[in-house]
Amino acid sequence: MIMKFAEHFYYIGAAMNRPGQDGMWDEEDGFYYDLLRLPDGSATRLRVRSMVGLLPLCATTITEKSMRERIPQTMASLQERMRRIPELKETIHPTGVGHLG
Repeated sequence: MIMKFAEHFYYIGAAMNRPGQDGMWDEEDGFYYDLLRLPDGSATRLRVRSMVGLLPLCATTITEKSMRERIPQTMASLQERMRRIPELKETIHPTGVGHLG
């Protein structure tokens, strides 16, 4: 269950933070916008300030080292999964010493 939740979390983060016009984040406005996906595969941002743009700001989590140490097999599986799908890991902001925010 942990793996499924974590994997969904990563996929949602990757979709929201996809660079360019295909992602929800608008660098110029500093806000998340809904995307309208068109049949040809392209996307158009709906520049409406709504709850959609605020909710991603709440979707964060920090898993303390002591918590990760309690589930070593799960963490190893998750790290292996991230190794096989590096584009998901790219959307995770690093934390800890030397990283702000």
